[in-house]
Amino acid sequence: MKSVLELSPSRRALAEVTDELGRGRPAVVHNGREAVFVLPLAEVSAPGVAFLVRHGSGLLIAALPRSRCDDLGLPRMWGAFEQPSDYCVTVDAADGITTGISATDRATTLSRLADPSAAPADFQRPGHVMTRATHPDGVVGHAGFPEAAADLADLAHCGPAAVYTHIVSPLDPTRLAKPEELDRLRGDCALPAVSLAMLRGFRTQLASAA
Repeated sequence: MKSVLELSPSRRALAEVTDELGRGRPAVVHNGREAVFVLPLAEVSAPGVAFLVRHGSGLLIAALPRSRCDDLGLPRMWGAFEQPSDYCVTVDAADGITTGISATDRATTLSRLADPSAAPADFQRPGHVMTRATHPDGVVGHAGFPEAAADLADLAHCGPAAVYTHIVSPLDPTRLAKPEELDRLRGDCALPAVSLAMLRGFRTQLASAA
């Protein structure tokens, strides 16, 4: 019997994405206006982080369940009108790194965030990796890139935590990539992609069937 992911071209695209993520290779999520690279925290490597930094915005954001952010002592930052945002404090690993900014150092920090045995004392604050708390219901509760990244990592059996970064234009490094540039970038880098809407539809279907 074919799996649910194999029933349509869009589901096959999702299967390709999760398969790549499970192998520790990045994938693309887009919403029709902009796109991000995604990589599960459990599969992070220095070369993978270097790729994200080279082709992304440079700002790496670790998407974690809100409960995990609380467990690690990562308080939420305050936004407009003195309301707490979903962005939490930036961190570095407390040891095993140098300045914290290199791909190797950030990979160490991201891997530490993925470690279920990690504790608040394993991180120094502030640091070079942004953290962000995801909605408890993932993209079903909030159709955002953080939730999409975490949901895809979970579907890839890598745990509900991922790092993501916005994609920079391959033609003009001073701006983010436009939708029409994504096909070229994906072709150059041989990366699979999935839309946020498709992922949300799939997760909604799973939630309804449960």
